[in-house]
Amino acid sequence: MSTIFRLDASIRQDGSVTRAVADTLESTIAQELGSTDVVRRDIGTNPLDGSVWASAAFSGFTPEEARTDEQKAASALGAELADELVAADALIFAVPMYNFGVSQHFKTWYDLVATDARFAPGAQTIAGRPAFQRHCAWGRLRGRHAARGLGPRDRLDAPGPGGRVGTRPRRHRDRADARRGPAPDGGTA
Repeated sequence: MSTIFRLDASIRQDGSVTRAVADTLESTIAQELGSTDVVRRDIGTNPLDGSVWASAAFSGFTPEEARTDEQKAASALGAELADELVAADALIFAVPMYNFGVSQHFKTWYDLVATDARFAPGAQTIAGRPAFQRHCAWGRLRGRHAARGLGPRDRLDAPGPGGRVGTRPRRHRDRADARRGPAPDGGTA
Protein backbone atom coordinates (compact mmCIF):
# COMPACT_ATOMS: atom_id res chain seq x y z
CA MET A 1 0.00 0.00 0.00
CA SER A 2 1.29 3.44 -0.94
CA THR A 3 1.15 6.43 1.38
CA ILE A 4 0.35 10.00 0.34
CA PHE A 5 1.27 12.82 2.69
CA ARG A 6 -0.93 15.88 2.32
CA LEU A 7 -0.31 19.20 4.03
CA ASP A 8 -3.07 21.83 3.98
CA ALA A 9 -2.16 25.36 5.08
CA SER A 10 -5.27 27.33 4.14
CA ILE A 11 -7.14 28.99 7.00
CA ARG A 12 -10.37 28.50 5.04
CA GLN A 13 -12.32 25.25 5.09
CA ASP A 14 -15.11 26.24 2.69
CA GLY A 15 -14.30 28.06 -0.51
CA SER A 16 -10.55 27.44 -0.38
CA VAL A 17 -9.15 27.25 -3.90
CA THR A 18 -5.95 25.66 -2.58
CA ARG A 19 -7.88 22.85 -0.89
CA ALA A 20 -10.06 22.28 -3.96
CA VAL A 21 -7.04 21.95 -6.24
CA ALA A 22 -5.33 19.63 -3.73
CA ASP A 23 -8.50 17.47 -3.50
CA THR A 24 -8.39 16.94 -7.25
CA LEU A 25 -4.67 16.21 -7.20
CA GLU A 26 -5.04 13.78 -4.30
CA SER A 27 -7.79 11.79 -6.02
CA THR A 28 -5.77 11.63 -9.24
CA ILE A 29 -2.65 10.38 -7.46
CA ALA A 30 -4.70 7.88 -5.45
CA GLN A 31 -6.20 6.48 -8.65
CA GLU A 32 -2.77 6.09 -10.24
CA LEU A 33 -1.19 4.47 -7.17
CA GLY A 34 -4.12 2.17 -6.46
CA SER A 35 -4.51 1.22 -2.82
CA THR A 36 -3.37 4.24 -0.81
CA ASP A 37 -3.34 5.57 2.70
CA VAL A 38 -3.49 9.37 3.04
CA VAL A 39 -1.79 11.04 5.99
CA ARG A 40 -3.18 14.56 6.41
CA ARG A 41 -1.77 17.44 8.39
CA ASP A 42 -3.98 20.52 8.42
CA ILE A 43 -1.87 23.35 9.77
CA GLY A 44 -4.27 26.01 8.55
CA THR A 45 -7.03 25.10 10.98
CA ASN A 46 -4.77 23.38 13.54
CA PRO A 47 -1.64 25.53 13.50
CA LEU A 48 1.57 24.67 15.28
CA ASP A 49 2.64 26.91 18.13
CA GLY A 50 5.06 29.45 16.68
CA SER A 51 7.34 29.31 19.72
CA VAL A 52 8.02 25.60 19.26
CA TRP A 53 10.41 26.23 16.38
CA ALA A 54 12.82 28.32 18.48
CA SER A 55 12.95 25.61 21.16
CA ALA A 56 13.62 22.92 18.56
CA ALA A 57 16.24 25.02 16.75
CA PHE A 58 18.20 25.84 19.91
CA SER A 59 17.99 22.27 21.18
CA GLY A 60 20.37 21.33 18.38
CA PHE A 61 23.03 23.50 20.02
CA THR A 62 22.38 22.12 23.50
CA PRO A 63 23.85 18.83 24.71
CA GLU A 64 21.17 16.15 25.08
CA GLU A 65 21.52 15.90 28.85
CA ALA A 66 21.21 19.70 29.26
CA ARG A 67 18.03 20.14 27.19
CA THR A 68 14.95 21.50 28.88
CA ASP A 69 11.63 19.64 28.79
CA GLU A 70 10.39 22.29 26.34
CA GLN A 71 13.34 21.65 24.01
CA LYS A 72 12.83 17.87 24.21
CA ALA A 73 9.12 18.23 23.38
CA ALA A 74 9.87 20.58 20.48
CA SER A 75 12.50 18.22 19.06
CA ALA A 76 10.08 15.30 19.39
CA LEU A 77 7.42 17.27 17.47
CA GLY A 78 9.95 18.10 14.75
CA ALA A 79 10.86 14.40 14.50
CA GLU A 80 7.16 13.45 14.32
CA LEU A 81 6.58 15.88 11.45
CA ALA A 82 9.70 14.62 9.68
CA ASP A 83 8.55 11.00 10.16
CA GLU A 84 5.34 11.81 8.27
CA LEU A 85 7.37 12.96 5.26
CA VAL A 86 9.86 10.09 5.40
CA ALA A 87 7.06 7.48 5.52
CA ALA A 88 5.24 8.89 2.47
CA ASP A 89 5.59 7.69 -1.11
CA ALA A 90 4.11 10.89 -2.57
CA LEU A 91 3.83 14.40 -1.12
CA ILE A 92 1.16 17.08 -1.63
CA PHE A 93 1.63 20.58 -0.24
CA ALA A 94 -1.46 22.79 -0.54
CA VAL A 95 -0.14 26.20 0.43
CA PRO A 96 -2.01 29.49 -0.08
CA MET A 97 -0.19 32.73 -0.69
CA TYR A 98 -1.00 35.52 1.75
CA ASN A 99 0.46 38.99 1.15
CA PHE A 100 2.97 37.74 -1.45
CA GLY A 101 4.30 34.93 0.74
CA VAL A 102 3.46 31.52 2.11
CA SER A 103 1.26 31.36 5.18
CA GLN A 104 2.90 31.68 8.57
CA HIS A 105 1.52 28.24 9.42
CA PHE A 106 3.46 26.65 6.56
CA LYS A 107 6.61 28.58 7.44
CA THR A 108 6.42 27.37 11.05
CA TRP A 109 5.85 23.78 9.90
CA TYR A 110 8.74 23.95 7.43
CA ASP A 111 11.14 25.48 9.95
CA LEU A 112 10.24 22.82 12.51
CA VAL A 113 10.76 19.96 10.03
CA ALA A 114 14.12 21.47 9.08
CA THR A 115 15.33 21.11 12.69
CA ASP A 116 15.31 17.32 12.25
CA ALA A 117 18.77 16.04 11.26
CA ARG A 118 17.27 14.07 8.34
CA PHE A 119 16.35 17.38 6.71
CA ALA A 120 19.58 19.24 7.36
CA PRO A 121 21.05 21.21 4.44
CA GLY A 122 22.33 18.80 1.79
CA ALA A 123 20.34 15.82 3.11
CA GLN A 124 18.70 13.66 0.45
CA THR A 125 16.12 12.05 2.75
CA ILE A 126 13.13 12.27 0.39
CA ALA A 127 14.96 12.88 -2.88
CA GLY A 128 13.32 11.26 -5.89
CA ARG A 129 9.83 11.04 -4.40
CA PRO A 130 7.04 12.73 -6.31
CA ALA A 131 6.12 15.98 -4.60
CA PHE A 132 3.46 18.44 -5.65
CA GLN A 133 3.16 21.97 -4.36
CA ARG A 134 -0.10 23.69 -5.14
CA HIS A 135 -0.36 27.27 -4.07
CA CYS A 136 -3.06 29.72 -4.92
CA ALA A 137 -3.22 33.45 -4.47
CA TRP A 138 -6.37 35.51 -4.32
CA GLY A 139 -8.91 32.83 -5.08
CA ARG A 140 -11.54 35.49 -5.82
CA LEU A 141 -9.36 37.73 -7.93
CA ARG A 142 -11.21 39.65 -10.62
CA GLY A 143 -10.16 41.56 -13.73
CA ARG A 144 -7.37 40.97 -16.20
CA HIS A 145 -5.25 38.97 -13.73
CA ALA A 146 -8.02 36.49 -12.85
CA ALA A 147 -7.57 34.34 -15.95
CA ARG A 148 -3.84 33.82 -15.53
CA GLY A 149 -3.22 34.52 -11.83
CA LEU A 150 -0.31 36.51 -10.51
CA GLY A 151 3.22 35.25 -10.35
CA PRO A 152 6.37 36.41 -8.59
CA ARG A 153 7.36 38.58 -11.57
CA ASP A 154 4.21 40.63 -11.06
CA ARG A 155 5.47 41.84 -7.70
CA LEU A 156 7.06 45.24 -7.71
CA ASP A 157 10.03 44.07 -5.63
CA ALA A 158 10.84 41.02 -7.79
CA PRO A 159 13.23 41.15 -10.74
CA GLY A 160 11.51 41.40 -14.09
CA PRO A 161 12.88 41.08 -17.62
CA GLY A 162 16.54 41.95 -17.78
CA GLY A 163 16.86 41.46 -14.01
CA ARG A 164 15.57 44.94 -13.21
CA VAL A 165 13.47 45.36 -10.09
CA GLY A 166 10.01 46.87 -10.43
CA THR A 167 9.36 45.79 -14.00
CA ARG A 168 6.66 43.65 -15.51
CA PRO A 169 6.81 41.08 -18.30
CA ARG A 170 6.39 42.43 -21.84
CA ARG A 171 2.87 41.09 -22.18
CA HIS A 172 1.74 43.72 -19.67
CA ARG A 173 2.62 46.77 -21.75
CA ASP A 174 0.05 49.43 -21.06
CA ARG A 175 -0.49 52.92 -22.45
CA ALA A 176 2.07 54.49 -20.13
CA ASP A 177 4.69 51.95 -21.24
CA ALA A 178 3.89 52.64 -24.89
CA ARG A 179 4.37 56.40 -24.38
CA ARG A 180 7.72 55.89 -22.65
CA GLY A 181 8.99 53.57 -25.34
CA PRO A 182 11.41 50.68 -24.89
CA ALA A 183 13.90 50.61 -22.05
CA PRO A 184 17.61 50.86 -22.95
CA ASP A 185 18.02 47.07 -22.76
CA GLY A 186 14.96 46.41 -24.95
CA GLY A 187 12.53 45.64 -22.06
CA THR A 188 9.65 47.79 -20.97
CA ALA A 189 10.14 50.68 -18.59
